Amino acid sequence: MTCRYIHSAHAFTVCLLVLLSAAFAAAVEPPQETLVDERQVDQYLFQVFQGEKDKYGFSWQQLAVSRDGQPLFEAENMFIFFQEDFVQELAVDGGEKRFAVVGTHSGGNHCCLRLLLFHLEHPFHLYASILMGEGDSWDPLRSDGKDVLMDYPWPWFGYFYWDFVYSPDGDVIPLIVRPGSLTPVPGRLTREPWSEAECGKRLAHSAEQVLKGEGFPKPGAGYIDRHTQLPAELPIELLSYAQSGHADLARQLLERVWPGDTQSREEYWNGFLEQLRASPLWDQLCDVNGWPGRGEGTFQRDHLLFPPNRWATE
Repeated sequence: MTCRYIHSAHAFTVCLLVLLSAAFAAAVEPPQETLVDERQVDQYLFQVFQGEKDKYGFSWQQLAVSRDGQPLFEAENMFIFFQEDFVQELAVDGGEKRFAVVGTHSGGNHCCLRLLLFHLEHPFHLYASILMGEGDSWDPLRSDGKDVLMDYPWPWFGYFYWDFVYSPDGDVIPLIVRPGSLTPVPGRLTREPWSEAECGKRLAHSAEQVLKGEGFPKPGAGYIDRHTQLPAELPIELLSYAQSGHADLARQLLERVWPGDTQSREEYWNGFLEQLRASPLWDQLCDVNGWPGRGEGTFQRDHLLFPPNRWATE
């Protein structure tokens, strides 16, 4: 029915508004996306699309995975990219399996690289989504014949009483990647059998290193808060003792060199333990130091995401 057949003034107004709305909608083009990269693996097509820039000059990229034209997976971030070793063949559970690894990055100065690990054998699924933190590249995955292994760059004390730019370097920790968990390779930490005399010598040397660290506050500094940039030597020495199974020496070192009051010292120690709790090595740290908090770490929750396998029943 067209407007010339409608005699009611109200109905005519409604019809006119509908026609104007349709004309306006036709004049406004939908957002444009540009294909910027793609990889074909058998019947699986991995594509990266670039969206239009917003008013702030930013645009997001979208990863689209399809099979024979049927969509399987989508994700978006500021940057999405493939490395040369996009497809990796690994021995898992006694058989050779292929995986595709896609990197996504949120942009910004300090965050955040995430790896999307796709299982390419039937049924295709997202095997793991792993937050890697800093950086924009990663070492190739490997296998021990049973599990997928990766080197995880753990920034131990990125913002712990310190300017991130000058913070201590993190450890690279070999991890086992299983559906639903990231766990360190067993036995990485063991208790060092130091004699009492050796413990004393080590403690004296550590105290010397910390006290001559650049910018270390003078004794009697009073309350020390998080705005105080303590030298990197302090957490490095504390961490060394904790990883060697001698957290008691770490505690003694802190009491020996701390320039502030007791309250700020205890706050620092508690913060130090919380940093360790977020490490993938937390359970091993508990084992070698006799701490009771095994299994209470935050690493699994904060650094790993395993979505449901939507294609397992195909």
